[in-house]
Formats: sequence, C-alpha cells, structure tokens
Amino acid sequence: MIGTDNELSKKKINILYKKIYTNNSFFKNTNFLEAEISKISINCFITTKISFSNYISEICQKLGNADAKVVLDIIGQDKRINHAYMKVGTKFSGPCFPRDNNALISYSKKIKVNHFIPKATNQVNALQSIRILKILENILKINKKKMRLGIFGITYKSNTNLILDSQADSLLKEIYKKELKFDKILVYDEFLTKHEVKKYNKHLILIEDIKQFCNNSDIIILLYPHKKDQFFKKFVSKDKKYLLNCWRRVNEVNKCFHLINLGKFNF
Repeated sequence: MIGTDNELSKKKINILYKKIYTNNSFFKNTNFLEAEISKISINCFITTKISFSNYISEICQKLGNADAKVVLDIIGQDKRINHAYMKVGTKFSGPCFPRDNNALISYSKKIKVNHFIPKATNQVNALQSIRILKILENILKINKKKMRLGIFGITYKSNTNLILDSQADSLLKEIYKKELKFDKILVYDEFLTKHEVKKYNKHLILIEDIKQFCNNSDIIILLYPHKKDQFFKKFVSKDKKYLLNCWRRVNEVNKCFHLINLGKFNF
C-alpha cells in the first residue's frame, strides 16, 4: 500500500519498490487519508477478532461441556472468517494493536461517527486479566495457603524485551490491586535480563533456568506462545503443581500437573 497525494512521489516510490519486490508483488496506490484509515482499520479488525475469540472462550469456560478450542476451530473453518487470530489466548497487547484501536476511537469521535465496535473490543480485552485472576483466586481458595506463582513470559510476545501493557503487566496490576498473597512471584523470560526485570518490578525474581523455574513454582501461567512451552510435556516433579495453559499449546503433561485449560470449564 502506497499512500501519497503527489503524483511525482507516487511514481518514484512505485519504481523503487518494484525493484525490491519483483515476484508477483501487488501494489495498491491510495491517497494519504485512505492509507491511514486502511492501516489502522486492519489492526482494529484483527483486535476485534481477538476479542471475539476471547468472548467465545469465556462463554465456553462457564459451561461444563464446551471447549473453546473446538468451537473456535469450527468457526475458523468458515472461509469468510479463517483461523487467523481465531484461537484461545490472552489479551492483545504491545505497542501497535492498542494504539491503533485508540486512534480509530479518537478519530471517530473527532468526525462524530460512533465508535461502538473498537470500544467494545477494548472493553473485552480489559477483562482478560480478570479472567486469569479469578482462576488464581480459586486455586488459592482450594489450597488455603500462600503459593509461589511462576509467570512464563512477562514481555508481550517472544523475541522482545517490551513489558509495558503486556498480559503479564496487566495481570500483575490486578494481583496487586486485589492484594492476592503469593509467597513469591517468579519469572521465566529468556528475552529479559535480571536487571531489566528488577527495573520493572523489584519484587519479581527472574529465574533463567526453566527447570529451576518449574521446580520452584507452585502455579505456572503460560502467558504467550513460545517454543519452550513444550518443555512442560516432559517435566516431572514429586510436588503437585498447577499449569494454566492460556494458549492451549500444551496437550499432555505429567501427572504432577493439574492442567487448567483456558476456554474450558476447570472449577
């Protein structure tokens, strides 16, 4: 997509990009305004799919015989919808998705167009940390003791050190707000240093070895998809532990784990 209001600029940019992208590339030329609306709207549509998926996930989690993983897979088989972002997971976060949603809301207000859809998307997104918090509250209530919480992934995704507004960041704020009492809060995130974690929150303990992280955690939450989440399939311990499977990527675990699948009734 090439957005410009100047014909000479459009011609030069097209020539440049055709030298870079030579294999059946498709160029869409628009004016500046069309390009801005298109770019923001793409991200807003994706966030709407994510929030809709999380809404369906919450419905299934309330019921005794419905699995969101199955339901969302069926929905995604419709070619008008497809499987992209139609999966069980946590909130959308990071710098781009929330920013573009808020930009569309702000611009809609400015030109006096209703913004119900992006607003509802944000509202559903804000509820995702509370969903996880309620699961933690149930675990603590059942065990009636302080437990060590292990957070697998506090950045907003793999291959970044950005924590701000990540699912972990939002969840920790809810934990402190509700004053949930954990003996310790441990972190495993290979994209962060101990200094970065301490700078973010001095109470968190970064453990760099995944086995040590598992051994020292009573409750483990998998907060973003990562290749190492398959480690939990083979991990063995004498101690009983809880594994909150937020992205449903772990299908089998050792009997030491009480596996809690997001999007499915657990308590």
